[in-house]
Amino acid sequence: MSLQLAIRLSLVAIVSGTLACATNLSAEDQAPRYESKGFLEFPKEVELGEVSAVAVAPTGEIVVLHRGEEPIAVFDAAGKYKTSYGRGMFKVPHGLRFDKQGNLWTTDNGNHVLRRFNSEGVQTKTIGEENKPGNGNLQFRSPDDLVFGSDGSIYVADAGNGRVVKLSAEGDFVFAFGKKGKKEGEFATAHGIAIDSEDRIYIADRGNKRVQQFSSDGKYLASFDVFAGNPFGLLVVGSELLVTEGDQNKLFHLSLDGKLVHTWPQSIDLQLPHLMSVASDGTLYVAEVKGKRVQKFSPRTSPTGAQATACDDVAAPQLLPMNLTRRVADEAGNFKRVTTQEKWDFSKTAFIVCDVWDSHHSLNAVRRETQLLLRMNEVLKVARDRGAMIIHAPSDCMKSYEGHPGRAIAKNAPKASNLPTDIGIWCKQIPTEEAGKYPIDQSDGGEDDDKAEHAIWLKRLGEIGRQPRSPWLKQAAGIEIVDGDPISDNGIEIWNLLEDRKIENIVLLGVHTNMCVLGRPFGLRQLSKNGKHVVLMRDMTDTMYNPASPPYVSHFCGTELIVEHIEKYVCPTITSVDLLGGEPFHFPEDRRHVLMLIGDDEYKTELTLPEFAEKELVPLGFTVTIIHADPKDRNDFPGLVDALPKADLLIVSARRRTPKKEQLDAIRRHIAEGKPVIGIRTASHAFSLRAGSDTSKLAEQGLDSWLDYDAAIHGGNYQGHHGVGPTTAITVAEGAQNHPILRGVDVANLQGKGSLYRTSPLAIDTVPLLIGTISETAPEPIAWTNRAKPTTENGPRARVFYTSLGHVDDFAQPAFRKLLLGGIFWTLEPQYADPSTIDRFLPVAK
Repeated sequence: MSLQLAIRLSLVAIVSGTLACATNLSAEDQAPRYESKGFLEFPKEVELGEVSAVAVAPTGEIVVLHRGEEPIAVFDAAGKYKTSYGRGMFKVPHGLRFDKQGNLWTTDNGNHVLRRFNSEGVQTKTIGEENKPGNGNLQFRSPDDLVFGSDGSIYVADAGNGRVVKLSAEGDFVFAFGKKGKKEGEFATAHGIAIDSEDRIYIADRGNKRVQQFSSDGKYLASFDVFAGNPFGLLVVGSELLVTEGDQNKLFHLSLDGKLVHTWPQSIDLQLPHLMSVASDGTLYVAEVKGKRVQKFSPRTSPTGAQATACDDVAAPQLLPMNLTRRVADEAGNFKRVTTQEKWDFSKTAFIVCDVWDSHHSLNAVRRETQLLLRMNEVLKVARDRGAMIIHAPSDCMKSYEGHPGRAIAKNAPKASNLPTDIGIWCKQIPTEEAGKYPIDQSDGGEDDDKAEHAIWLKRLGEIGRQPRSPWLKQAAGIEIVDGDPISDNGIEIWNLLEDRKIENIVLLGVHTNMCVLGRPFGLRQLSKNGKHVVLMRDMTDTMYNPASPPYVSHFCGTELIVEHIEKYVCPTITSVDLLGGEPFHFPEDRRHVLMLIGDDEYKTELTLPEFAEKELVPLGFTVTIIHADPKDRNDFPGLVDALPKADLLIVSARRRTPKKEQLDAIRRHIAEGKPVIGIRTASHAFSLRAGSDTSKLAEQGLDSWLDYDAAIHGGNYQGHHGVGPTTAITVAEGAQNHPILRGVDVANLQGKGSLYRTSPLAIDTVPLLIGTISETAPEPIAWTNRAKPTTENGPRARVFYTSLGHVDDFAQPAFRKLLLGGIFWTLEPQYADPSTIDRFLPVAK
């Protein structure tokens, strides 16, 4: 291998941890690693400030952070400007990164906070206190940069405090390390930050003119002192650490043990280079503060035209342990999830990318596919690097690939001698599926778009020349097609490829699980029934399922049910963790962590709610945390403060409790963040004592009450209850017949078994769902929704569902269980609809 060749810029190297080869040339003697390809071009109307950071989005878009009026600027993958946002949010924009779920994170050096934005540019989280610098656990002082560990942990370069703060993936404080100083493990300014495939942390210690290396638990490892000036930005690319140096306007390459490998020549014009990012094709983007620009560089190629590697005589490992999950029935017919490990030869493995199109008639489907792209592309890179064949199968799009070498590879594969007779057609069911019932109703096509937004989406597709009902023309740009990758949507061609390459293992990933992934001629059913060892990568897929159809579960629970069906009757599944490590991919809107707060000594919810969770929620993929009141102290809920921030939904079943102040404050924070709440029966008087009770000494005891909890959160008006005895007749409230919570609820067979609560009149913003009646009394609302009052001006309003049902005999009724499930799904329902973001998801005009 020529010693002057550049290391290939590839995210797969980050994952596989390829080791750098030694070189006998000095850093100055080596030929330039990169050549400039110009700059991202901003339109004249954009008021551009100092450019501090750049990051490549899962879609291939390039996102720039600068110090102008709208500091977040978005470019398409080709470098064409699209839009800007963030006006009025920042004081000193500084750092910019994407997490594995495709969320955009920024650091604000002036406001002292981190901000998270979803793929539509909507801010979804703030960590830190606006304009309040500090050194508390969740406070920062001029945070400069951040990176993400393999488990999703967040490491923040807290520059002003001279430390690094580690947060959990949910944003909770874990620990901090470092302080101001010059000794090992201390920082003048913790500026740029990077992380390698072994989760070692690198800090640009600006002011001390060095880079320091730490383990993921904050242990000091090494210090790299190779700079005449100060390091600013860091980026790990394969086996090298790229460092921008702002005093001399240079860029250095170091090995991961701190040896200088290469210095960019002065002929490359950099004007205070700052933070960097790399695209999947190896293009390096450098933000330049003084230049107010983003310069892009392509890696130089070898004499053969290929991108150079640091060590191309070292073979990538061919065997990889894979964890396959199946559902296995016992003698009684009960299924149990079983995971076994196999070792695969990747030279005999194929990955089929199913229908990852550049557009779709469902806007929400496009939104979710966009979130998948980054990690999916990383999976394919690792698989390809290990020797697997990557087959791109965007159905109905072959016209776009006429003349492409990948089409020729597929067409020219020798005809197999064992070609199944029906391999060229769609497969709706295989014999093994006859033993079970298909779990979801997809007869409506599975679209779950907001109706008004969907109409706008179809109109915009037509306006740019796309066929609204089938707008796909090719594979999404975020999935890289490399020389040697076959392209085909033909079952016969793909079977021929598999046989010709002697493929033993096949992985299907892409969309949509319940339709194309299962049914295509190259899909799971055809390959499974014809004897192939095929698996579904279950975290790299999505369904076309509308929660308005049976079984009336959330979209993501619909996917869970389809995966369960596949594991029972079609084939095993795996996750991307087998290739990338860390955690499986998780859609940001897929929120299925429920915390049940139980302090009820009258209606036995300490028994009924855990049983409900085990039978109704856990099978749908929910994580359920149950916090009981301490048997020795009825007002204490041990573990609540630590557990609640991790939960997506709080379900309250408590009666007349005065918790510790920090526990009630945790509930207040949950609601203030706009996170949903469900109240069951006595939750209407969960945190208040009876009228006339002495509460003057609660504060002295460290306790707290919330007298208007029912009114402020539920929108209720609890005034006691009618006598015990009569069964409550239940009817649907006027206008509520089509409410999502009531989908599938057999109200005709639902009765209230406990005393009827007096709850009228409700707050004006509530939506009554069910009305309860007993003889000789006025009807009372017994189930309704509300939006909690915001705790700050313009703050979020949490979704709330309350029902005065919840008697132990109510839980025995299927209709009540379905009602409670409906409330859970409704409160957690993703709030996608935002017409202002539609154009961001449009494909290229035809």
